[in-house]
Amino acid sequence: MKFTVANHALVPANTAAAQWMSVREIGEPIQVHALIDSEVKFRSFVFMALTKVADAAGMTLDQMRAKLQVETGRFQWLKIHNVSGPVMSVKSMNVMSMDHDELKEFWEDANNIIYEMLPTFAPEAAEEIEKLLRS
Repeated sequence: MKFTVANHALVPANTAAAQWMSVREIGEPIQVHALIDSEVKFRSFVFMALTKVADAAGMTLDQMRAKLQVETGRFQWLKIHNVSGPVMSVKSMNVMSMDHDELKEFWEDANNIIYEMLPTFAPEAAEEIEKLLRS
Protein backbone atom coordinates (compact mmCIF):
# COMPACT_ATOMS: atom_id res chain seq x y z
CA MET A 1 0.00 0.00 0.00
CA LYS A 2 1.15 3.48 -0.70
CA PHE A 3 0.16 6.72 1.01
CA THR A 4 1.10 10.35 0.54
CA VAL A 5 1.55 12.80 3.39
CA ALA A 6 -1.03 15.56 3.74
CA ASN A 7 -1.41 18.12 6.50
CA HIS A 8 -1.33 15.85 9.59
CA ALA A 9 -2.81 12.95 7.61
CA LEU A 10 -1.99 10.04 5.33
CA VAL A 11 -3.91 9.94 2.06
CA PRO A 12 -4.24 6.73 -0.01
CA ALA A 13 -1.99 6.90 -3.06
CA ASN A 14 -2.98 3.65 -4.76
CA THR A 15 -5.98 1.34 -5.08
CA ALA A 16 -4.84 -1.06 -2.36
CA ALA A 17 -4.48 1.78 0.14
CA ALA A 18 -7.84 3.28 -0.83
CA GLN A 19 -9.60 -0.08 -0.42
CA TRP A 20 -7.93 -0.69 2.92
CA MET A 21 -8.85 2.80 4.16
CA SER A 22 -12.47 2.42 2.99
CA VAL A 23 -13.18 -0.11 5.74
CA ARG A 24 -11.52 1.90 8.51
CA GLU A 25 -13.53 4.06 10.88
CA ILE A 26 -12.66 7.73 11.31
CA GLY A 27 -10.50 8.03 14.39
CA GLU A 28 -9.48 4.37 14.36
CA PRO A 29 -5.83 4.17 15.44
CA ILE A 30 -3.44 2.34 13.11
CA GLN A 31 0.25 1.54 13.33
CA VAL A 32 2.43 2.24 10.34
CA HIS A 33 5.97 1.22 9.53
CA ALA A 34 6.90 3.78 6.90
CA LEU A 35 9.51 3.37 4.18
CA ILE A 36 10.45 5.99 1.65
CA ASP A 37 10.75 4.95 -2.00
CA SER A 38 14.57 4.79 -1.94
CA GLU A 39 14.45 2.36 1.01
CA VAL A 40 11.89 0.16 -0.77
CA LYS A 41 14.04 0.15 -3.93
CA PHE A 42 17.19 -0.73 -1.98
CA ARG A 43 15.45 -3.53 -0.09
CA SER A 44 14.07 -4.92 -3.39
CA PHE A 45 17.54 -4.69 -4.97
CA VAL A 46 19.17 -6.58 -2.08
CA PHE A 47 16.65 -9.43 -2.25
CA MET A 48 16.88 -9.61 -6.06
CA ALA A 49 20.68 -9.76 -5.85
CA LEU A 50 20.59 -12.36 -3.06
CA THR A 51 18.27 -14.49 -5.20
CA LYS A 52 20.75 -14.37 -8.11
CA VAL A 53 23.67 -15.21 -5.79
CA ALA A 54 21.70 -18.10 -4.27
CA ASP A 55 20.84 -19.46 -7.72
CA ALA A 56 24.48 -19.26 -8.81
CA ALA A 57 25.54 -21.10 -5.64
CA GLY A 58 22.85 -23.78 -6.03
CA MET A 59 21.10 -22.65 -2.85
CA THR A 60 17.70 -21.28 -1.93
CA LEU A 61 17.29 -17.63 -1.01
CA ASP A 62 16.74 -18.59 2.64
CA GLN A 63 19.90 -20.69 2.67
CA MET A 64 21.97 -17.89 1.15
CA ARG A 65 20.50 -15.30 3.50
CA ALA A 66 21.35 -17.49 6.49
CA LYS A 67 24.85 -18.27 5.17
CA LEU A 68 25.65 -14.59 4.72
CA GLN A 69 24.21 -13.65 8.10
CA VAL A 70 26.33 -16.30 9.80
CA GLU A 71 29.45 -15.30 7.86
CA THR A 72 28.90 -11.63 8.75
CA GLY A 73 28.36 -12.49 12.43
CA ARG A 74 24.62 -11.76 12.52
CA PHE A 75 23.46 -14.75 14.54
CA GLN A 76 23.09 -15.89 18.11
CA TRP A 77 23.35 -19.17 19.97
CA LEU A 78 20.26 -20.33 21.85
CA LYS A 79 19.75 -23.02 24.46
CA ILE A 80 16.58 -24.94 23.64
CA HIS A 81 14.90 -27.29 26.11
CA ASN A 82 15.25 -30.96 25.10
CA VAL A 83 17.87 -30.17 22.43
CA SER A 84 21.42 -31.32 23.05
CA GLY A 85 23.76 -28.44 22.40
CA PRO A 86 23.13 -24.86 21.33
CA VAL A 87 21.04 -23.92 18.29
CA MET A 88 22.10 -21.16 15.92
CA SER A 89 19.48 -18.50 15.18
CA VAL A 90 19.77 -15.90 12.43
CA LYS A 91 17.79 -12.69 12.41
CA SER A 92 14.90 -12.17 10.04
CA MET A 93 15.59 -9.68 7.27
CA ASN A 94 12.02 -8.44 7.03
CA VAL A 95 11.40 -4.73 7.39
CA MET A 96 10.18 -5.06 10.97
CA SER A 97 13.32 -6.92 12.09
CA MET A 98 16.07 -5.24 10.08
CA ASP A 99 15.74 -1.51 9.49
CA HIS A 100 17.24 0.32 6.52
CA ASP A 101 20.56 1.14 8.21
CA GLU A 102 20.99 -2.45 9.45
CA LEU A 103 20.23 -3.76 5.95
CA LYS A 104 22.78 -1.38 4.40
CA GLU A 105 25.42 -2.48 6.90
CA PHE A 106 24.62 -6.16 6.26
CA TRP A 107 24.77 -5.64 2.48
CA GLU A 108 28.17 -3.93 2.69
CA ASP A 109 29.56 -6.82 4.75
CA ALA A 110 27.89 -9.46 2.56
CA ASN A 111 29.38 -7.93 -0.60
CA ASN A 112 32.89 -8.91 0.52
CA ILE A 113 31.80 -12.51 1.02
CA ILE A 114 29.93 -12.60 -2.30
CA TYR A 115 33.02 -11.30 -4.12
CA GLU A 116 34.99 -14.20 -2.62
CA MET A 117 32.34 -16.62 -3.93
CA LEU A 118 32.39 -15.32 -7.54
CA PRO A 119 35.14 -17.70 -8.79
CA THR A 120 32.97 -20.67 -7.81
CA PHE A 121 30.06 -19.54 -10.00
CA ALA A 122 29.51 -20.16 -13.70
CA PRO A 123 31.27 -17.37 -15.63
CA GLU A 124 28.04 -15.77 -16.91
CA ALA A 125 26.47 -15.74 -13.45
CA ALA A 126 29.66 -14.40 -11.87
CA GLU A 127 29.79 -11.57 -14.41
CA GLU A 128 26.13 -10.64 -13.86
CA ILE A 129 26.52 -10.68 -10.07
CA GLU A 130 29.71 -8.65 -10.17
CA LYS A 131 27.90 -5.98 -12.21
CA LEU A 132 25.10 -5.94 -9.63
CA LEU A 133 27.57 -5.53 -6.77
CA ARG A 134 29.21 -2.58 -8.51
CA SER A 135 25.91 -0.79 -9.20
